[in-house]
Amino acid sequence: MNKLSNRSNVSSLSPYLSPISAWALAFGCSVGWGAFVMPATTFLPIAGPIGSLLGLIIGAGVMLIIGINYSSLMRRNPCAGGAYTYASSVLGGDHGFLCAWMLLIVYFAVIWANSTALSLIVRYLFGDILCFGFSYSIAGYTVYMGEVLLSVGLIAAAFAVCVLGKRLSKWVQTLFALLLVIGIFICFAFAVVHLGRILRAFTRIQK
Repeated sequence: MNKLSNRSNVSSLSPYLSPISAWALAFGCSVGWGAFVMPATTFLPIAGPIGSLLGLIIGAGVMLIIGINYSSLMRRNPCAGGAYTYASSVLGGDHGFLCAWMLLIVYFAVIWANSTALSLIVRYLFGDILCFGFSYSIAGYTVYMGEVLLSVGLIAAAFAVCVLGKRLSKWVQTLFALLLVIGIFICFAFAVVHLGRILRAFTRIQK
């Protein structure tokens, strides 16, 4: 019965993501603020260059294993449902139920992180430009009204893009993913050109 349902589900699905759009979606879900900030602010000061490199390689290896498993499960279950469908088909309905609830909790847990990342970027690049209005402190970090408004506006904008249609969402995700890649190459070129200055600054920080 489950196989028949899956077959009918497959026949009703219509792909709308191009290869570059699928890449943009995967890239945007994988790369975030922490990928650029944590190596410099956390990994390098604590573990040094070798330890940071080993940690990144181990993390990439773990993600590669997860990706290979997802690819295998996609070929076995070419239907909607994602991780819930995969867990249900391989391990049974109970595991699928637990997987679905855990994913739901995770998605709710990361909403605040994604919505506040832009505020951190603005504070890091432009200083106290959004530090106005009432404020409160949590875990030693002061939050201002301007940053709250930016986070709420970001959530509203993301929700509007999703509601207005999947095609608009596809183009927006692709545009921002390409801009992120271009920015990475620009920063890499800048780092190569000014490598000596960066190494001297890093040496002073280590001392």
